[in-house]
Amino acid sequence: MWSEYRHELESYDSATATAETRQKLDDMDSRLSDLDKRLKTVTDQAAIEATNAEAREGVERHIRAEGRDGRNEHGWTPFEQALRAPKGESRNVGFDIDLRGLAGNKDGFEKRAEEYEQRVMGVTSFSAGDALVPSEFSPILYRYLIANSAIRQTNARVITTATGDNYIQPSYTAFSSEATIVTAGSAIGANDPTFTSATLSAYKFGTLWQVQYELLQDSAYDLIGELGFQFGRALGNGEGKKFVLGTGSSEPTGVVHAAGTTYQIVGGTPAANGPTYANLVDTMHKVIAPYRLNSYWMFNDKTLGVLRKLTDSNARPLWQPGLQGFAVDVPDTLLGKPYVVDPYVPDVGTSATSIVFGDFAGFMIREVAGIRLERSDDYAFNQDLATFRILHRVDSNLIDTNGAIATYKGGTA
Repeated sequence: MWSEYRHELESYDSATATAETRQKLDDMDSRLSDLDKRLKTVTDQAAIEATNAEAREGVERHIRAEGRDGRNEHGWTPFEQALRAPKGESRNVGFDIDLRGLAGNKDGFEKRAEEYEQRVMGVTSFSAGDALVPSEFSPILYRYLIANSAIRQTNARVITTATGDNYIQPSYTAFSSEATIVTAGSAIGANDPTFTSATLSAYKFGTLWQVQYELLQDSAYDLIGELGFQFGRALGNGEGKKFVLGTGSSEPTGVVHAAGTTYQIVGGTPAANGPTYANLVDTMHKVIAPYRLNSYWMFNDKTLGVLRKLTDSNARPLWQPGLQGFAVDVPDTLLGKPYVVDPYVPDVGTSATSIVFGDFAGFMIREVAGIRLERSDDYAFNQDLATFRILHRVDSNLIDTNGAIATYKGGTA
């Protein structure tokens, strides 16, 4: 499909193109986008299934080794039994889900079976005493959280702290210039980088999910997987939006807000047409050279459709498809750099910051170690529903403001 599309794109001349030719190119682009989404769905699901299978196998090996299975006739662990308990037997139960060891590990959950065997996470229960939170649940939740927050799919730094106290992080505003030759006996000149600091707080994100009691008692219903999916997706969407657009006022500081205008390229007019090839090259080179080695693009899906039609001066498309399923997967690229698609980055348009580019290692996400998972039988008593809620405390900010991140903004007319 890409070969056919590329052939049409390289021979396309907007000045002489007929309506039929333009429609053909648009139809091909739409088909290509659909294929791209289908491929991502398949590969993401394969990764999640591998994570789930590996985690469960690790937990089962751990339980067998400890000689304390604790499963009931349905094969449910004590954790599942507490979550599935009949109404009245466990009216309010809470669990602290430990994230330490998971933060920052975006692609390697399936490789962590050894750690799953070595570590079983603790649980605090309001009514049923201590039990086990199987370590399969945390990576399932975290996998979906990452899948629904594009900025977490970059090399953004994720730190996990034990408590929610304010975390002071030094940040660069300017680097030291260069070392100089020093003769014997001479004083060495000072050449210090310029530091400031950023305070990372811990904003609480939460959501509820309600389940019929009949489903809780159905042994075929994958409650653990469904909880991980629902809560991971909800937290990923809610937190991810603030990681992109947050203002830092009673909410996390997003990368678009923090990047500011110092390292920004403003496009020409009409802004609705999106960036030119030259605009993208200029945006890349707003990021200082060492950072470009590990840089990502970030934009939304609508902008991706615009960028896929762009060509260089030799009519070669700037977008290139990757290769999936090999020993080392190669991602799709734009001007040779990988990209992530985030729905919360603004559309291409007048005065809209629609593209972010840079080394996201300069962007920090702080999360407090424990995710709080709770069940209540009282909240929706009149509807005969069990209510689950999850609470997660996070913050974010751009720590390196010295050319690590650049943005593209549409023109003003």
